[in-house]
Amino acid sequence: MVLIKADHLNFQYESIDEPLFSDLSFSMDTSWKCGLIGKNGEGKTTLVKLLNGQLHGQGNIECSVPCALFPFSISNPKQMTMEVLEEATGALNWKIEKECSQIGLRPDVVWQPFETLSCGEQVRAMLAALFASEHTFVILDEPSNHLDEQARRKLAMYLKTKNGFLIVSHDRQLLDECVDHLLVLEEGQIEVRKGNFSSWDMDHKNQLVKDQADNERLHKEIKRLDQAARTSRIWSDAKEKKKIGAADKGYVGHKAAKLMKRSKVVEARKVKAIEQKKKLLHTDLSPESLKIRSQGYKKEIFVRFENVCVDYKVWQSTPQTFTIQRGDRILLCGPNGSEKSSLIKALLKKISYKGKILVSNDLHISYVEQTYESVSGNMEDYIEQYGIDRTRFLTTLRKFGFSRDELFHPLDQLSSGQRRKIMLARSLCEEAHLYVWDEPLNDLDITTREQLEQMLEEGEYTMLFVEHDPFFCKKIASRYINMNQN
Repeated sequence: MVLIKADHLNFQYESIDEPLFSDLSFSMDTSWKCGLIGKNGEGKTTLVKLLNGQLHGQGNIECSVPCALFPFSISNPKQMTMEVLEEATGALNWKIEKECSQIGLRPDVVWQPFETLSCGEQVRAMLAALFASEHTFVILDEPSNHLDEQARRKLAMYLKTKNGFLIVSHDRQLLDECVDHLLVLEEGQIEVRKGNFSSWDMDHKNQLVKDQADNERLHKEIKRLDQAARTSRIWSDAKEKKKIGAADKGYVGHKAAKLMKRSKVVEARKVKAIEQKKKLLHTDLSPESLKIRSQGYKKEIFVRFENVCVDYKVWQSTPQTFTIQRGDRILLCGPNGSEKSSLIKALLKKISYKGKILVSNDLHISYVEQTYESVSGNMEDYIEQYGIDRTRFLTTLRKFGFSRDELFHPLDQLSSGQRRKIMLARSLCEEAHLYVWDEPLNDLDITTREQLEQMLEEGEYTMLFVEHDPFFCKKIASRYINMNQN
């Protein structure tokens, strides 16, 4: 048995007042197929960088085998893929080829320039090289981001054949299919448990139901104690007034003082009991429901695409003809490289295209892009840039799990998931008719995914979106447009 063990681990970023980890301890077996889950901002990526040695904190980390982290940096993407992988991992040529075959890559892929590979091919090639490295424990940080459904399935099948890895992911299906243990990171501490995501999720939700029932009971007890303390205080005050008005040479006053003292003791006990009950109240229960600021629109048809394709000189995408009508929630689907994002950019007039895109007059579109370049500066700058309601925006972020302190952090110091939440919160606050979201769930924690699913299931919204999370797509999409078909 080979263990990775952390003892009394402490870590704090210089730019942030509060420590991320304080006295964190846990251990795991390197033979486990282990998932690491937790809300955005809990420090999952920081933790794996501490295990990998990219970051250093106080305390002790013991690991008898070196840890290799995905993704790793590529110094020269113009090089042949095999050269890139050998240089980055030190793995042997033939072992890389073997692992590439097992993960479903064509033999010729490794002999092409790395930059010419699709996103899915690059991810699988990097993973294959890491697993080809000898005596290395592989840590994967969000490997399924940007992967289409087929690539995700190949990744899942490949990981099933491996013994021993740690995967940071919010992909519920991947976590169900590939892991046999979970590390659950919450409020700076880790719970280690056996099983996959669904087993944890069921236990977690059952516990939430129990905690909510406990809270209801405690609130009733607090209300009863508070009423009793208030009654005691009123009675004591009445006796004090009687004492002041009496002329019995001290008898009534003495008796009232004695009773008042006793009532004060009783009141103090009740106040103390109330405080103790409040400490027992469970926090961090079910997140608040989200709301979207969708606007009504007078026309039935919002957008019409007529033989629209993106022209890249050497080739063009498959022409698409379809309409977006009120209430549609259209999923653009297809493998990586089928120009789903390009069709969205054509709609927004960010790139040139062939064909016709007819947008109804005065249609307001809210757009969430894949990348995070727009999330920079500070929160106040961001609010001013987009002209959104400050109170509504900050309230939405609080519903997304932001602490009050995090609302004032520089935006580029937030985690990828937190920046994604900022983009989505901004979109929810925009007065729009059509919501266009390009892979909105990338880096988002599972709680937030479920919040979005609930909101979209319960409301009447018009959407055009790209997403690869099968849980989300099955629940939300009302129509599918296959980008490989006309």
